[in-house]
Amino acid sequence: MGGPIGQLWAAAGHQVLYSSRNPDQLMELVRSAAPRASAGYPDAAAFFGEVVLLAVPPVAIPQIGEDFGHPDAGQGRDRHQQPPLGP
Repeated sequence: MGGPIGQLWAAAGHQVLYSSRNPDQLMELVRSAAPRASAGYPDAAAFFGEVVLLAVPPVAIPQIGEDFGHPDAGQGRDRHQQPPLGP
């Protein structure tokens, strides 16, 4: 989900930072949104832009809050939670 939204934001002229614990695995995605996209670690993404999109399973949100502060503090946040997969 985060990949296609980032591509749309980049096409609209916004700078996009895709993040992962393994940012080197995001290079194909970065190339698809070039030249306005880059990749980095989650700590960099948490403070990168005016908007942060969390495209993570709902169970990950508490840990993100512990690692980076309350998700609603400071900048605008779009918290879209993906529904769990499976029955």
